[in-house]
Amino acid sequence: VWGDEFDSAAIKLKVDSSKWKYELGDGCDRGLCGWGNGEREFYTDSLQNVFMQDGLLNIQLLKNDANHAYTSGRISTMGKFQFTYGRVSGRIRMNMPTSSAPGAKDGPVGVWGAFWMLGFDVNDPYIGWPNSGEQDIMEN
Repeated sequence: VWGDEFDSAAIKLKVDSSKWKYELGDGCDRGLCGWGNGEREFYTDSLQNVFMQDGLLNIQLLKNDANHAYTSGRISTMGKFQFTYGRVSGRIRMNMPTSSAPGAKDGPVGVWGAFWMLGFDVNDPYIGWPNSGEQDIMEN
């Protein structure tokens, strides 16, 4: 019913705006500074952070960029597509940083890639998260 193969050439391109929307900022404008998780990155729609290239979607964390400690990308289909029954799949490869913070026990610190679904009524003030539901497909 819905899909995106991120077909693209060798140059960096924006994602298809008929399928995806960029979630921008740090969540403070929604009263969720750090997006409710204490995230330190500022999300942008910059081609440095979110881009399609060579048939792949790339979401890249950058340190000390655009006057913020970190910038990254966050895209969503909210308001673009919803379904009740079906199957969701993705092929995901993560390139983790090689260095770890001092004292890190489980590898690199600061990267938490995720691919998940929320209920369509997550922004309803009477329902919201977590009552709207959440399905984690991949969270690392």
